[in-house]
Amino acid sequence: MRKHRIHLTSEELKRQNWIKDLKNLGITKGNDGQSFESMDIYEIRSLLVLEQMKRDEDIDIKSSANAMF
Repeated sequence: MRKHRIHLTSEELKRQNWIKDLKNLGITKGNDGQSFESMDIYEIRSLLVLEQMKRDEDIDIKSSANAMF
């Protein structure tokens, strides 16, 4: 039996990596509850960037609060 090789495009590899990163952050769905599979590469990237920004902002706020005391 011959095995078929799957050749993924560069964009699909990025998309899959970004989905993995989102799942590692505990995000399992899009903002409106849609599955990652139904989202395009730009929606996935946007979701990841916004989540990273929120988390960075939380860290900065906590650091600033601790510095005051």
